[in-house]
Amino acid sequence: MREKAGQEAFQALWPDPEGRLRLARLSAAFLRRYSFRSPYPPILVWQPKTLRDVRRAWQRLSRAPRSSRGPLGLYVHVPFCPTKCVFCNCMSVTDMRPASHAAYLDALETELRLLRFPRGLAVDTACLGGGTPTALSAGDLRRLFRILDDSLDLSSCRERMAEVSPSSISEEVLRELEAWGVRRATLGVQTVDPRLLARFRRTQDEAMVRRAFTGLRRHGVRHVSVDLLAGLPGQTLVSFRKSLDFALALEPDSVSVYPFACIRTTPYRVEVGEVGGRDVARREEMLALASGVLARRYPRDPSPLERVGDSQQRVDRDYRNGSVLGLGYSSRSYAKGVLSYVKENHYGRYREALAGGEFPPVRGWDMGGGEAARAFVVDRIEMEGRLDVALLRRLFGKGAGAAFAEPIALARRHGLLVGRGDELRVRHDPDNHEKNALICGKLFYSKEVLARVWELVVRGRA
Repeated sequence: MREKAGQEAFQALWPDPEGRLRLARLSAAFLRRYSFRSPYPPILVWQPKTLRDVRRAWQRLSRAPRSSRGPLGLYVHVPFCPTKCVFCNCMSVTDMRPASHAAYLDALETELRLLRFPRGLAVDTACLGGGTPTALSAGDLRRLFRILDDSLDLSSCRERMAEVSPSSISEEVLRELEAWGVRRATLGVQTVDPRLLARFRRTQDEAMVRRAFTGLRRHGVRHVSVDLLAGLPGQTLVSFRKSLDFALALEPDSVSVYPFACIRTTPYRVEVGEVGGRDVARREEMLALASGVLARRYPRDPSPLERVGDSQQRVDRDYRNGSVLGLGYSSRSYAKGVLSYVKENHYGRYREALAGGEFPPVRGWDMGGGEAARAFVVDRIEMEGRLDVALLRRLFGKGAGAAFAEPIALARRHGLLVGRGDELRVRHDPDNHEKNALICGKLFYSKEVLARVWELVVRGRA
């Protein structure tokens, strides 16, 4: 009865501009509980897929003309960490036993064997993420690289990068990264405040960070980016500025500052609860400070295709509609214009399935019929607060801009999008900019996807 009433309410709200805004507001608030920013469509509404579906998607892409395939990125998820930081919302496990690491590599090898990835699809960029890839031993990294080289075409890979933790990097591991050709790295510093490091169970200090940074430089990493967090509960503006100044003093090639996201899976949310309004306001103040400082230190090229601070994999994915093959537990993949899918985010079941010779459970969404263009629009609005309609047309065809004329007009009517010509942006509101971007993005959801999200809103659970 409740679901039927919800469906009737949706059908009544959808055609009305004010009703559509209400659907967008409630859907944005609901999804925000599960992810800082959801991809389009949200993973919560993806449907079960089979290994056959996954194989067909990649085979279909491999049969497309080379000029229309776009770039292909490889992402390998290494979930291991010595500890689970209280602020972390990544899919990670605190299992540092060598036998567990070996079993995980067995699973990755089996995953690739079952996938039968087309050799005609060459990898353009490769990224090791986590978790902490450098938590693996040098021998395990060597084995991982051998598995990848034997299973995939990496002969023309133009960028290999890795995420690095200051507390788990050794000279032996650095040598393996260098030998495999890693020339770009992200150093996860987050903060150098000893009080916050202890509170959030992060085992590092300034000396570790310096050693890791100089080690990466010594072993041929040409681009080192430093990651920081803003808005940690209890973090002051003075503390944040000290961490920012420390990072800049290392002279990295770029610095990225991410807002602390207290979503459902974050240990802080589980152990402590929601962050307060004062913490949110302080976070926005830190982000504004960082934006000004970093804009002066690292002037950004107006073209996203030329920004040195962004990895090639990110540029290919976000601005060239590139594909990504995700390997490992909980990893996401996208076969251009065909299928987005994600493997089950349960570490034990992922390993058990592959140990038994079966592909892990997969959920996905068919990305044909304009869904890829819609995903581009939603992601740019929610992630960057802007939409380049000229780039949209260049990637998805001349009719792509016209296809979104109705939601663009709706967003303008509600004062969420402003701008002239092809350059649109979310209206600046210091107190509600993030919320407005998320609401604006939902106005571009297809009717089918928004209806599925609305069903979850009505049920009050995922």
